[in-house]
Amino acid sequence: GGRNIENTYFDHSTELNFLDRDVLAVGPVARDAADSFARFWAYQHAVASRDLADVAELIASGEFPHYATRADYDFGGYFTALDREAGDVALITARFAGRLKPVAKVAFIGDAPGKARGFFSRTAHITRALRRTLEQAREHVVMQTPYLVLSPPARELFREMQAKNPGLRIQVSSNSFASTDNLLAYSANYRLRNQYVEDLALQVHELKPQPAALPALFPQYPLMAARAAERIKAGRQKRAPFLCLHAKSLVVDARLAFVGSYNLDPRSENLNTEVGLLVEDAAFARELLADMARDMQAENSWVIARRDIPLKLDALNGLIDGILSLSPIDVWPIQNTSSFELRPGAAEVPPSDPAFYKNYREVGPFPGAEGTLSNKEILTRLYKAIGAPLTPVL
Repeated sequence: GGRNIENTYFDHSTELNFLDRDVLAVGPVARDAADSFARFWAYQHAVASRDLADVAELIASGEFPHYATRADYDFGGYFTALDREAGDVALITARFAGRLKPVAKVAFIGDAPGKARGFFSRTAHITRALRRTLEQAREHVVMQTPYLVLSPPARELFREMQAKNPGLRIQVSSNSFASTDNLLAYSANYRLRNQYVEDLALQVHELKPQPAALPALFPQYPLMAARAAERIKAGRQKRAPFLCLHAKSLVVDARLAFVGSYNLDPRSENLNTEVGLLVEDAAFARELLADMARDMQAENSWVIARRDIPLKLDALNGLIDGILSLSPIDVWPIQNTSSFELRPGAAEVPPSDPAFYKNYREVGPFPGAEGTLSNKEILTRLYKAIGAPLTPVL
């Protein structure tokens, strides 16, 4: 039974695969990370898993898998290549050690155990640090987050930033409806999307589930696709492998960078304890910026923009939608925003460019959906209608 659970878990990778980002830090900052780990390890509410009632009961029953030999960790051959590569010194040097570069300044930031609640709380350390970082922006901010659910204080921060610097450009890379692993979080984003684009002037790019950069981002895709095809044929899987964005990163003015666990949502602000590295180094920031820019390219992401609604009906529609969005029930079905993709041969331009509607075509609110009016789409629209009170929680 235990092996089946493990195999079911790893077989899931033939469908959803995370596109994530990690940083290896060497030097004094590693001691700060170790100190943070130690504080959580020794925290009063941290207990050994064997002391949890359900785990202790399972141990006492003896009905759990025992992985006694190396062969027990084969997991159907998923890690054969990885195991081989781990022993290749030249490969490890090229992938890790050879890529290490000195940076001008780096700081480990993280929340303490028992993180205090409250939007942009004075005691939520990582939230305060990231706010101070964003407030330094003068020209360009790029953020990447799996979940884009901005709280009222976060939206107010972006308004203040743009009022202070009218030419400030803010880009956000996030998951699309077709790539997300959290439908409720995406539904909250969908509900607030008009405000992001029309009120805050955010340039939002949503990752396609199978972007053009898939071969570079997911070298194992052909193998996973072949395994998925077998599972689909057997009725054990519904769709081909796809990517789900899981990276959380930030670059301010191509000189300040953050990589960590912090999502742009209320849970990261006040509930979940988060960590990350704040790096002040132009070369590092440019490299990270290029990585996120690739993900936002038209061949890899849809862009969210105002729909081209004639006769200035967008103003009336926006007024109605804005008023209803403030109430617990929002039944207005029409949004001013939608997803757009680049027309063949056209040049990429931002939504503010006069040529945008000539170069891009609208592909609807849920591109990549599984058929017309799928269960996912119904749930998303339902959440938009009744989910306002739950947004801070989700």
